[in-house]
Amino acid sequence: MTTLLYGLFNLRHDQAPAKQIDDTLRQGLSLAGTNMWVLILAIVIASIGLNVNSTAVIIGAMLISPLMGPIMGIGYGAGINDFPLIRLAARNLLIFLFISLSSSTLYFLISPLTQAHSELLARTTPTLWDVLIAFSGGAAGIIAATRKDKTLVLPGVAIATALMPPLCTAGYGLATANFKFFIGAFYLFFINSVFIALAALILVKLMKLPQHRYLDDGERKRARLWISLIVLITLIPSAFLAVRLVQDEYFGQRAQQLLARVQDNKALILLSHEINREGRKVSLIIAGDSLTNAALADINHAAATLGLDSPQLDIRVAGKTEYDTEKLRKQLHAEILRDALQVMNQDHAAARTKTEENLKNKMAEPGEIFYEARAIFPAIETLTLGKALSTRIGRQADNQESSVVIILEVISRKPLSAEEQTRFRRWVSARLQNKETRILFSTSGRK
Repeated sequence: MTTLLYGLFNLRHDQAPAKQIDDTLRQGLSLAGTNMWVLILAIVIASIGLNVNSTAVIIGAMLISPLMGPIMGIGYGAGINDFPLIRLAARNLLIFLFISLSSSTLYFLISPLTQAHSELLARTTPTLWDVLIAFSGGAAGIIAATRKDKTLVLPGVAIATALMPPLCTAGYGLATANFKFFIGAFYLFFINSVFIALAALILVKLMKLPQHRYLDDGERKRARLWISLIVLITLIPSAFLAVRLVQDEYFGQRAQQLLARVQDNKALILLSHEINREGRKVSLIIAGDSLTNAALADINHAAATLGLDSPQLDIRVAGKTEYDTEKLRKQLHAEILRDALQVMNQDHAAARTKTEENLKNKMAEPGEIFYEARAIFPAIETLTLGKALSTRIGRQADNQESSVVIILEVISRKPLSAEEQTRFRRWVSARLQNKETRILFSTSGRK
């Protein structure tokens, strides 16, 4: 059984001769014109892919990038104690790094597209999982490079370790003066480089390749100390970020469970919600026919059982109403919505009056807003504008705060698309200078 397992996992049964391995890995360090041009073109392709948020284009850039060669050379040189090779590989990596950052920064400086899409954002917060990917990819890469028959492993390693996109993201950070992006992306590239080299070093030792020179005890200790320090310095920030990521995910799961409980409560209507993972806060706006203190206490109790503390929960009550478009239309037209909303705390009357006065100054005449909206969205037929009082409820009965909510009903000849509704919401928010706005969309059915 032991012999069978050894045969299955033996790395040396199809290992290439030491001279062939040495030639292969040294060729990857070349700074010849071919590699330089391929590097620049790969950087441009990856930058475009990040700029237009195209995963396929980014993968294509990773496949043709020559960045893996110098990093594998550092690990290989450390594994065979060839210090001149380590210095050569490190120098070439720095040159590659400078050219990559310069090319990507120049591209993003001249590109008219400046928005950071998901592919860019994904390269700004490295964690321990990136460490595992880099180490595993580096191990697979050195195994493939030392075989007699070259396999299709190396292209997969190039995709998995993803050396090119972090450098392009760092270039985007420099071009836009967003140093948080630059630091996060460059740190991801540093993680990939260190642990690819470390995996190469360990595998070279395990495969027992011939040593360039043998170290005495003092040199061996110093080498191990330096390697340990570099690995530790690289690991600590990623471990911290990994803990934060787990905490964010855990908070998000608890928040989703709370939303599910609120939605299951037939006496309540969840009008809107917001989960802020970084700020550890859940904001709810609710309405319903049975908004009693007991119902609100149930929400607070559910939050407490899920481990959400009072500062993490913000509940706003929109008053007693059914979420019915026709009923809201009648209430708005009759101007009785304000009377239907109850003030939960009379101590805030003065503050509420001041809020309403400020809101009147900011709101234009409905006719003026209608003509502006009609110019931007020709399908709109009718706008109905109203105001309502909203009360935020804390866990304590005396912890309440009132604010004014703008309610706007939009009737159009044909349904507005999701994109049009989003643009309309943004326009209204900017036009009325009030974030507390509820918009109801409906259609008249007329052509």
